[in-house]
Amino acid sequence: MRLFFSIKAPEHTTLYVCRDALASMDGRFRTVDPALMHITIRFLGEIDADPAGLIDAISGPVARIASFDMYPARAGAFPSWKRPSVLWIGFEDGGRSAELASYMDKALSDLGFPPASKKPYLPHMTLARSRSVSGSGNPRAVCDMALNALVEEGYRIPVTEVMLMGSTLTPQGPIHEVLGRAPLSPGEDSFIR
Repeated sequence: MRLFFSIKAPEHTTLYVCRDALASMDGRFRTVDPALMHITIRFLGEIDADPAGLIDAISGPVARIASFDMYPARAGAFPSWKRPSVLWIGFEDGGRSAELASYMDKALSDLGFPPASKKPYLPHMTLARSRSVSGSGNPRAVCDMALNALVEEGYRIPVTEVMLMGSTLTPQGPIHEVLGRAPLSPGEDSFIR
């Protein structure tokens, strides 16, 4: 089972419209079910670890951070729009999720996990992964449409906890299971958009 820490993203009609538009592009993209969308804070991989021990390790550092909100800010593609392999919506939160990721990284390194990527943390929600680099349609236009609709409709992700997720890959798509939760401290979000 693959393990990762994440923040749950609320479902929204726009995400379903985006999924359907990307799925209609000649099978070029494997879309993410909006019910499973999340912001990954830290991917641990295929490991055999005690979920309770992982939650215990991050609970203290996570509780140091007050609850906050994340807002859609940009549409993007990894590695680039010219050769998109992952399509995503990026979020802004005044650096709070990067702080959260840093605290968690330190706690996990104390358990022997290697540091996370040296790249700056980029909070994003994956919309789709490519099956092929070519095909019909304009994925950038679809992602921009989704971003604009989410912004106009006031979409936000309230961050009140971090979840440890287990993911099992199947031919029909991943099955996610919540293995544990670590709450952030209650408090007001000081980030003003």
